[in-house]
This record gives sequence, structure tokens and C-alpha cells, in this order.
Amino acid sequence: MTNDSGTTAAPAVTDAGDAAGDAADRPRVARQARRGPAGQGPTTASATTRAAAADRAVRSSADERTPGSAVAPGGTRASATTSPEPAAPEAGPLAPPVGGRPVDQESPGGAAAPPADLPPAGVGVLAALSLAWLAVMLRGVQVIVESAGAFGVASAAYALPGVVSASLVAGAAVGLLAVRTLTRRLTPRLPLRDSAGLRFAFGLAAGAATGLLAAAPTLTGPGAGMPTMVLAGTIAAAGTVGGAAAGLRAAHVVAPATAAALAVFLVGFVLNLFQQPLFGLYGYGQSAESKASAYGWFALTTSLCGGLAAGLVAFAYRRRTWRPSTPPVPVRAALGYLAAGAGPGLLLLVAELITRAGGARVLALTSAISDADRSGQVQLDASRVKYALALLFLGGITAMVAYGRTLGGRNQPPATTASSSETSYHSSS
Repeated sequence: MTNDSGTTAAPAVTDAGDAAGDAADRPRVARQARRGPAGQGPTTASATTRAAAADRAVRSSADERTPGSAVAPGGTRASATTSPEPAAPEAGPLAPPVGGRPVDQESPGGAAAPPADLPPAGVGVLAALSLAWLAVMLRGVQVIVESAGAFGVASAAYALPGVVSASLVAGAAVGLLAVRTLTRRLTPRLPLRDSAGLRFAFGLAAGAATGLLAAAPTLTGPGAGMPTMVLAGTIAAAGTVGGAAAGLRAAHVVAPATAAALAVFLVGFVLNLFQQPLFGLYGYGQSAESKASAYGWFALTTSLCGGLAAGLVAFAYRRRTWRPSTPPVPVRAALGYLAAGAGPGLLLLVAELITRAGGARVLALTSAISDADRSGQVQLDASRVKYALALLFLGGITAMVAYGRTLGGRNQPPATTASSSETSYHSSS
């Protein structure tokens, strides 16, 4: 920049980020450069060049004394060794647990998130199917009582085990649905801590309600009396026991067992539809020996088909719906599949115990009608126990074998033949 006298004035160079010593030296050197030698006036262009060179030298010496620093735009000095500030953690959907349960920040009021070990989402379908089967069985009992007249109660006693097993399975399915629904909806909104006792209460209440609703048509039907009240009480007790089983922290076993029990009911229903053709295939004739042989083969066919269906359905349902939080140990997983496959047989055994305990008076009335009725009752009791035991063992083994087939060749190194080992040895030598 040129002034009126024709001389050029050098601009002042400032650096607000220098150290205190550098800030004191630079103005003095600049002033001396502008004044020139003592007694002279303002400097010329060459003096201005010398002043700029002196200022750059002062800056270089300051940078050498402070290694790792650099002058940022705007005159500020930044250090290259300064560590960046840590980034703030991202806010996730779940906050730290409060009272043993994670808090869901996305829900209003910071409600607790529902636990993960709940019954699977498909239990609603199981509940609907089991209630439909229970309605069919109850309707069959009503038809038998109405058509048998004075012997209606005795005839209904023969159908009691089937109704009790249907009520037991329905109570378990509805209990699973109640445990899943109430735990997901009530626990996050109410000051309740998810626990085994709370789930058991949900399942027990749902099973008891199912049993009472199933027993209501029996109580309000024709011919109500002491035997009818015994039948209704037995049906209600079965539903309550099924709900109690659903309240246990074993949904990954109870739900597949319930699905497998429905498959067993369906297999028995289909085989009974084709009973006459199967009897003809098994040589049913006029003699007592041929009849006993045909009944034996039919019972064996029912047991084999029911056991295979129980094991395969339990395996498929558990494999599709079970999502453990950690990778399961193969031995424990195999035991879980074994319990799920054996579940239908265990349910039938429990139903048999409930039938004999709750319906003992009705069964005694049926046996007292005649010797033939007593003999037939004994044979039916024995056949039901054998059928339940067959389902227990065959279903469990089938489910465990099916699970074992999925583990074939896992984590096994490839086999090395003797010839390949010898070839690699000679090639390396």
C-alpha cells in the first residue's frame, strides 16, 4: 500500500496464538525494520522485505520450540497431539435395567420391556384348535347321554377319558395364550415384577376358567344329578391342571407337547373313520380269536401312527418356534426334544389319573351294571394305559432322533485317508 509521500508502509503481522516471548519480540523487530538505521526516516521496499523475513524467522523458531503445534486459520494455534473428545453414546431402545427388568425408552413412561422367554406366538392357533376339539368331544357326550336314556350316565362314563384329555390339552393351550398375552401387556404397564409365581397364576386362572366353561354344558344338560356333577367336576379339574402346566417356565416344552397332542387326537380320529376297512385287513371274523387279533393289530397301528405323529410334530414345532437367548448345549437340547415328544403320552397318563380319581364313582356305577360292563371297563382301562405308555416312549424317541439327524457332521473335521496322508508325507520329504 503506497501513501501520499510515495513510500510503502509494511502491514503489521500479528499472531494471537503465539507464546508470550514471541509476542514481545515480533513488534520490536518490526519497529526496528521500519525505522531503519538510527537517525533515518521510514524504510523503503527493501527494508520491508527484511522485516517480513525477520518475522518469518521468529515464527519458525517458535514452532520449533513447540513441536506438534500448527497455526490454524484465523491465527489460532492447534496441537496435533490433542485427542478428540469421546463421542456421546447413542441412545438405544432399552435403558439399564431397573428392578431386574430392562426399561423400554420407546414406550410411554419408560415401561419395562416384556421378557423374552415367553410362549411362542403360535399358541393362539393351538388354543383355537384345542377349544374346537373340546367342543366336539362335549357335543359327543351330550348326544350319548340323550340317546342312551336311563343308561346315559353309564355310557358317558366310557367317553369320560376322551373328554378329560381334551379338557387337559385345552387348559394347557389357553393357559399358554394367557401367560403370553398378560405378561406382555400387564407387566410393562403395572408395577409388577415378572416372576414364576405371576406366570403360574396367569396359567392356573386361564386353565380353571376353561375347565369351568367346559363343565357348564354338562351341568345344565338333561338328567342333571350326582353323576353329572361328578363328570363336570372331573372335566373342570382337568382344565385346571392343564393351565397349571402352562404356567410353568417350560413353554418351549409344553407348547410343542400341546401341538403334538392335537396331532395324536387327529390321527386317532382318522383311524377310527377307517376302522372297518382296517379290521377286514387284519382278518376280523366270527371267531373270538380273529376278533382279538384284529383288535390287537388295530391298537398297534394306532400306537405306532400316534407315536410317530407326536414325535415329528413336537420336533417340528419346537424347532420352528424355540429361540433360545444363548446357543443351547446339544445334550440339553436333545432332552428338551425328548420331553416335548413324550408330552402327549404324559398328558394322557395324567388324564387317566384324573379320570380314575375324579370319576371313580361314575366308573363304579358303570361297572356295577353287569359283569360284561365290568370286564369291558377293565379292558378299556388297560388299553388306555398301554396307549399312553406307547406314545410316551415312541414320541420321545422319535423327536430325539429327529433332532439328532440335524446334528450330523457338525464340528467334525474332514476325514483324512491313509493314502492322502502318505502322499503328503512323501511330498514334504
